[in-house]
Amino acid sequence: MSARILVVDDDQATRRLIALGLRRGGHAVAVASSVTEATETARHFEPQIVLTDLNMTGGTGIDLCRHFGDTWPDVPIIVVTAFGSMTSAVEAMRAGAYDFITKPFDIEALSLVVERAV
Repeated sequence: MSARILVVDDDQATRRLIALGLRRGGHAVAVASSVTEATETARHFEPQIVLTDLNMTGGTGIDLCRHFGDTWPDVPIIVVTAFGSMTSAVEAMRAGAYDFITKPFDIEALSLVVERAV
């Protein structure tokens, strides 16, 4: 099943890698580099799933989880981060994250998490 997925990461190479892998899986993908840009993009793109980095310039994936939880509570958010710890995973889940994945990740494994979220 294909989905509209918003990828939020301040690292351009990571955004491109994730977007490419998801598009190959048949998904429609929009990208954003910040929480602010993600919020603006979501208004028009209407994502069914959000993938976000945890640590970004100008806001965090936790901030994004909280904002989306208030505005779009039915949109699952998958947090992808290189700074994975039990504490940050628990904080993300409490903020409304659907799942938490650490970098480096396998695009096939990420795709499986996306399929479950759909």
